[in-house]
Amino acid sequence: MKYSRPVLMRQTKQKVAPFQLTICITSPKLTIADFAGLRGMAAADNIASGEVLVSLPVTAALVVSPKERSQLPASFCSTAFYSKKPWYVQMALKLLYERQLGPESKLAPYVMALPADFSTPLSWTDAQLQALCYPHLIKEVAAQRAGLKKLHAELAAATPGTPISEQDLMWALQAVRSRAFSGPYAGPTWRSRLKTFGALGALAAASIIVAHVPLEQVLNGAIAAALFNLLYDVVLSQKVKWFAMCPVVDFLNHKSSVQSEVEYEYFADRFSVRCQSSFSKGEQVFISYGRQSNDSLLQHYGFVEPSISHDTYTLPDLRAAALAVGDSSKVPGIASLPQSSKGILTRTGPDSKTEEVLKAAQLSKGQINKVRI
Repeated sequence: MKYSRPVLMRQTKQKVAPFQLTICITSPKLTIADFAGLRGMAAADNIASGEVLVSLPVTAALVVSPKERSQLPASFCSTAFYSKKPWYVQMALKLLYERQLGPESKLAPYVMALPADFSTPLSWTDAQLQALCYPHLIKEVAAQRAGLKKLHAELAAATPGTPISEQDLMWALQAVRSRAFSGPYAGPTWRSRLKTFGALGALAAASIIVAHVPLEQVLNGAIAAALFNLLYDVVLSQKVKWFAMCPVVDFLNHKSSVQSEVEYEYFADRFSVRCQSSFSKGEQVFISYGRQSNDSLLQHYGFVEPSISHDTYTLPDLRAAALAVGDSSKVPGIASLPQSSKGILTRTGPDSKTEEVLKAAQLSKGQINKVRI
């Protein structure tokens, strides 16, 4: 089962190595290295395409499963609040609880090694944000900040006396949004399924011995129940996802030109990272966080990638951009464009949706191609 968007983490080698040994994380051909001031992973030996880069048990990760019930104390976060929130809020709350547990947390070395602060625009000053001169991203970050305040107010109302501050919540959400990956939910592990089937067997035996139900009837019921559980999980895995933050995987930096995947090994109950690129000894090893624009990379990860072919720019006012290349008296359709309507520019011009809007406004192909920032 394949997963997407594994992400970057800043840690120290001294903190990670003992943690790897303790919880059986293996990365035999990777070593932590410094690349022009940026920490990443280097190939300790030649790595062939498709080799496993990192492997770790699911129990070593912070995981959010579909429709899972909150295991957090009610004084920390109310069950009702937790159940109504999206996965990234749930994971942020779980991360904060693990941090509060301190050394008692099974993920203590990982949590303690996470950065104390982040470089995403959510943490920037207003002056730094305005220096972007990019109205769309400035507006997106403002919406993020407003959403954070609202979220914390809801948490405080739902859980009076919660120890979680707004600053805590911001830290955890930044950690989650810059580090989690997702994939199809595989359903319960094989060990859990064995327990379920064992319970079905015990129930069947009890039905025969105690209730004297005919053997054929009991077997039909037990087989039907077992098949239903298996089929339900197969169908469910096609519709829902689970999410995880993984130690060591986060060390691998992003490069959009590489193809990588995180697989769930069902019977081993482990996550494994593979890359469809080869790396020479000493070379930095990259994975891909997915096909993302620099808008997304900067907003959620705090960096941009130069010269990516699929980069986009959001025009905050498509009508104004159209007026700059067409005379409204000669192209009356421009006036029909809503004020402050958005448009998307790619490296080759407006994207298909924006182009259709401009065509509907009666701009010529030549004028459409002139629409720029």
